Amino acid sequence: MSVPEQGFGKEKRLRRKQDIDALFADAFRVSCGGLTARYAKNTVHVNRIAIANGRRWGNAVERNRVRRIAREAFRVWPGNKAAGSVDIVITQYRVLRDVPGKEIAHRFRRLFEQIT
Repeated sequence: MSVPEQGFGKEKRLRRKQDIDALFADAFRVSCGGLTARYAKNTVHVNRIAIANGRRWGNAVERNRVRRIAREAFRVWPGNKAAGSVDIVITQYRVLRDVPGKEIAHRFRRLFEQIT
C-alpha cells in the first residue's frame, strides 16, 4: 500500500520574486479574518504558495509559526487535488499575533475555500 505524499516540496513553493510581484500587481484577492490571499492561475500545473509577512509583524518565532500553520492548511487543502492550478500569496495582519494556532488554521481553511 502506498502512502500519499505528506511533504511540502520546492515545487509547491512560489519562490521567484517576479512571480510574487506579478501577483501583487494583478491578481484576484480574497480576505478572511486578518488574512489576505492574492491568487492567479498558473501554467505550471501545480498549486504554489508564498507567505509574505514583514518584520513589523513580530519576531522570527511568531512569523515562522504563522508560516508553518499556513503551509499545513495549504497542504491539506482539497483544492490541491483540483484540475486547475493557482499561485497564491498570503499576507496577514497583526491582529493574528495573539490568536491561538487552531483559530489561525481555521481562518486559513476558510480563506482557501474562497479560492477557486
